[in-house]
Amino acid sequence: MTDIDTCIHCNLPIPPADLVVDEIDGKELRFCCHGCQGVYRIINGAGLDNFYQRRDWSEKGVPTGVFDAEFDEKILAGHVIQHGENSAEISLIIEGIRCASCVWLLEKLVEKEPGVDAIRVNYGTHRAQIKFNPLQTSPSVIFSTVSRLGYLPHPFTSGAAQQAAAREQRSLLIRFGTAAFLSMQLMGFSFALYGGYFHGIDPGVRQIIQYFAAAVTTPVVFYSGWPFLAGAWRSVKNRAPSMDLLITMGVLTAYSYSLYALIAGGEVYFDTAAMIITLILLGRLFEGSARNHSISGIDKLLQLAPESANRLEGEEIHSVASASLSPGDLILVRPGERIPVDSRIASGETELDESTITGEPMPVLRQQGDTVSAGTL
Repeated sequence: MTDIDTCIHCNLPIPPADLVVDEIDGKELRFCCHGCQGVYRIINGAGLDNFYQRRDWSEKGVPTGVFDAEFDEKILAGHVIQHGENSAEISLIIEGIRCASCVWLLEKLVEKEPGVDAIRVNYGTHRAQIKFNPLQTSPSVIFSTVSRLGYLPHPFTSGAAQQAAAREQRSLLIRFGTAAFLSMQLMGFSFALYGGYFHGIDPGVRQIIQYFAAAVTTPVVFYSGWPFLAGAWRSVKNRAPSMDLLITMGVLTAYSYSLYALIAGGEVYFDTAAMIITLILLGRLFEGSARNHSISGIDKLLQLAPESANRLEGEEIHSVASASLSPGDLILVRPGERIPVDSRIASGETELDESTITGEPMPVLRQQGDTVSAGTL
């Protein structure tokens, strides 16, 4: 497969029937679909085409259905936090973020949209917080803007965040499972070769075992290790060496030398190439699991805060969503209720259970003028 057969945006091979050719800035560029063509034109037209040199994607393609996505304004309205007539905020999970350059691109282009005041994207959680003016734009317009860039947005809920993390973890687990299973088979062949080296082995039997070892190692290197190979190629292409390049050099050196030794009749080291990939994938699996566990812990802590609050308006008490409260609002918290938002006590005193924040099991006395944290009881 040559570069000319690869989509300039998503890096996927282009089926001949789907080829889209476009001339941009005097260059003939090839795309796999009109969606990728549109994304490239948006990025290039905004003067951010250096995104393609900066990005470091470990996977090819864009999220499935990203260019056909439609967004219901009524559904999205339920996820908007209103801060006033001219200010609102919405949180979303964005699928397809693969490197820091994706974050940079999203923040640059979405912030240019009319009505968008600010956007912050968290690379670790793929969560974005967008502040906008509801009189100038709407959530569906913002979501469509993100979708046109080749990323698939979802309204943020704890379930959506966990599902996105689970999909990423599942892909990593499949690659690691494949590598671990084949590496175990490879170890059996390697023990036989090591035993034959010290105690003698028939040359014909040794060569057969070496061929089996080569067959088992190949999918470990080129399937399980593909994210490292792709990352290394991009780092070389962008003249920015990364850890993936170091891993790839070690793996391909052991693998290539072993292929040469297989033909020349020397000793092979296929087990070295396979174990490097397997162990590093295991490390990334643990890292992803720890990150998801910490995110889950934070979400559980945030869920302690009640979704509704009793807002005082003169002599009347109105039950409102906690997210709709603004600085300066006066709320009533009855005995046994949790504090809905970080606040300051305007009048009265109480004992609070702050164990969720401090770990201290004993109640703490809070009086007028003291600050209290959301979720405390």
